[in-house]
Amino acid sequence: MMTDANNCPSGSIFGIKKLNGAEGFQVWKFHVKNYLECKNWWVAVEADEITPALKDADRQARTTICLLLEPECFAYVYDVETAREAWHNLCAAYEDKGWGRRIALQRQLWSCKLENCSSMENYVSKVISLAQQLAAIGAKVADDWIISILLAGLTSDYNPMVMAVDNSGKEISLEQIKSKLLQEANRQTENKSGAGEHALLSTQKQATKQIARKPVRKCFKCHKPGHKASECKQIHASVCLSTADTNTTKKSGWYVDSGCSNHMTWDAEKLRNLQKVNSNFKIKVANGEDISVEGRGNAIPSISGSSNLTLENVLHVPQLSMNLISVSDLVKKDFSVNFDKRGCTITNKTDQIVATCNEVDGIFKLNEKEKYVNSTLSEKPLSNLWHRRLAHLGKNYMLILKDMVTGMSFDNKQQIEPCIPCIQERAHLVARDQRPHSAAAASEIGAARLRPVFSRWSLRPLRYSIVVKSPVCAH
Repeated sequence: MMTDANNCPSGSIFGIKKLNGAEGFQVWKFHVKNYLECKNWWVAVEADEITPALKDADRQARTTICLLLEPECFAYVYDVETAREAWHNLCAAYEDKGWGRRIALQRQLWSCKLENCSSMENYVSKVISLAQQLAAIGAKVADDWIISILLAGLTSDYNPMVMAVDNSGKEISLEQIKSKLLQEANRQTENKSGAGEHALLSTQKQATKQIARKPVRKCFKCHKPGHKASECKQIHASVCLSTADTNTTKKSGWYVDSGCSNHMTWDAEKLRNLQKVNSNFKIKVANGEDISVEGRGNAIPSISGSSNLTLENVLHVPQLSMNLISVSDLVKKDFSVNFDKRGCTITNKTDQIVATCNEVDGIFKLNEKEKYVNSTLSEKPLSNLWHRRLAHLGKNYMLILKDMVTGMSFDNKQQIEPCIPCIQERAHLVARDQRPHSAAAASEIGAARLRPVFSRWSLRPLRYSIVVKSPVCAH
């Protein structure tokens, strides 16, 4: 017995709540009676006389009844010697069979409503329990009345079922009514759940339609809503790591890059209609570094042949070391880019080749027209530039030669900067002759060798081919 009691919740033993007064006595009585019958101890409660064979059952029954009482009820079982005596004392004390008790139970029974209960199961159980309590005090309620009370307390949702029962013309038992009520309650619950899901789906479809009607503007550069690509404050591009190296020598040619998202150049002179951009415009290179974009414009590379290729929306990025042609931008303009072991070809939408590329150190360089520069047509070349072009000729003899030829122009007052090859040549001459020579002596040697050339004058316009045998110069 103690083992069973330890497994029960607080305030109960054997799973039966302890009796603490008249409230709930009928339920307690029902539970205890069934428990005693289960243990074969109820025979001791019903017996008029306790025989030796019933002594053990009587002791067990009396102990169980006493353990299932709260201290407030101990007064009725203190002096009892048998289970029968304890049982009858409790029934006499708490089982009220008067008119007051009967009327109270009847009022509760007739006022039962489904809307006041948590569920159909709770409603049916409450009505049946009140009917049983009335039967226990001698006021049994007929099944027909219980059926009427159950149907009268239903909500309007159950009117079709009530009409079906009324028009069936068949006698129906209390058990059948209870079963039909529970089935109808489950059916209505399922219908409401299905209707809720349908309403949710309808709401979602309407929301989807509204979204479809009003598309959200989304930037295809940063993939964020609320602005267009032309208004984007952050431009991301994937370029070679070497292009972000500011220490790398700048390359003037154009290179086709499949990993670059925009055409880019470091040389602003290659761009037409150059426009400044927001200072927040940046590109991200392969090493994760962000470098600034200063402007954008259009570029027309000088392509070999008669074809013409216009690059639009080219970004000006001074920190780059090469000019990049984006494959993705070309494809967006209906160009096709084909790579093979011989190089790369760019064709337009009519399949005409507009440009070709050769592979140079693993990258594809655009084939451009060769640019020839006539050095004699320069507007204002520096004197030190002519000094190097004329095999490190001295300043005085450069002035003489300037008066003899056309196209050679420089500022007479501009001094020639110190020239390292000239200094090295002087040191070489000193070592070769095994005697010290001053700078003036070295200059005199060069002047002596060149003097016969410049001492010849002519009235006719002649062209001279000057060969300098000694690179020694006199500044």
